[in-house]
Amino acid sequence: MPASYKRSRLFVAIVGLLVMVLAACEPNIPNPPQITVVITSVPNEVALQDAVGQALTGTAEQGALLTQTALAEVNVTLTPTRTPTITNTPLPPTETPFLSPTPSHTPTQTQTPTFAPQPSNTPPAVTGGENGRIRFVHAWRSEVGEIPVDLFMNDLLIERVFELGEYTNYQSVAAGAVRITLQEIFPFDPETMQPRPLIASKTFDVPRGGSLTVVIGDTGQGVDLIAVEEDIGPLASGQARLNILQANPNLLRSILIAPTLRTALAVNLGAGDTPGPYDLPAGNLPLQLFDAENPQEQLTTLAALSLDSRVNYLLILMPPERDDQQTIVTDFMIIQGSTNHIGTDTSIRFVNAATNAGPISILLDQERLITRLDVGATTVALPASYQGSILTVQNVDGTELYEEILGP
Repeated sequence: MPASYKRSRLFVAIVGLLVMVLAACEPNIPNPPQITVVITSVPNEVALQDAVGQALTGTAEQGALLTQTALAEVNVTLTPTRTPTITNTPLPPTETPFLSPTPSHTPTQTQTPTFAPQPSNTPPAVTGGENGRIRFVHAWRSEVGEIPVDLFMNDLLIERVFELGEYTNYQSVAAGAVRITLQEIFPFDPETMQPRPLIASKTFDVPRGGSLTVVIGDTGQGVDLIAVEEDIGPLASGQARLNILQANPNLLRSILIAPTLRTALAVNLGAGDTPGPYDLPAGNLPLQLFDAENPQEQLTTLAALSLDSRVNYLLILMPPERDDQQTIVTDFMIIQGSTNHIGTDTSIRFVNAATNAGPISILLDQERLITRLDVGATTVALPASYQGSILTVQNVDGTELYEEILGP
């Protein structure tokens, strides 16, 4: 056998021995898993992207499964955390609108007279008749005392020696302008025999079918003629109507309160003001005056007014007598007036001539029409039903003196 052949066989034997030794030293390595790749043909790029995404998702899920299996083998588990709540992304800030502050009134101390003002009724439209009516009241008390005057209307003498506290009956006049003149009762100066100047003169417009009361008074500028237009519309039974004239220039601006009605008839009453007319319940009506600038300070209490049913009243505030200036805040006078009646009524007047009976009150159909009628006094024209009524006369104590059917 040739030597070269022997050397070759020896080399092969050595190599084979080395391979066996190395194989004995290596660990057992498992065979890799079979991976099958499916190749799919896609018609477009969008489908290709979807397929790749699905493949990657599957690979990630498989990797996660293998990770969890390996951790479980060494007793390691995954604790899930709370899933965060998705919050909406805030919108970018918008412009904040500018709001001007609303002014608030500074609270003030509540004063004593806090009654709501009494609303005055609106006189109805003047209807009926071509004429109007006018009357006059003397309420002027000057600094030197009481001064009587002569009263003229359109240069005709209406009242001679017209004195303080007096008032005339209504005069029927043609609607339109009338001129009123006041003159001293001695029109000529006895020394010079020259005519004295007029005390006052003014022209007024009398409304058609309406009623006007002209008051001789003082509103701070000396003697003056002040007109008060009256509402003479019909009144319901149990209701009276009240007008007010402030003719006392020495009286502070005041609040006029009707405490029994819990209402204010005037809240800033000054000289020359004519609040009203007010439709009020008939009966006794006390009034109080408070200082308008210091409402907690009461100026005076007026004697209670006695308001009769379906009668029109005018309350005039006037200066007190000179001797009472320091003790009496104001004097006043109250006068009556009639109102129109409805078609089923007629006018009636009452006169108290029963000297032995004293003051009386009068009821029609058990409704009080006159609260107090003194001996010798007479009422204004009052409405009474054409169909007749039961007339009852009582004294001031409520004792019945007379009862009879009146009419029809």
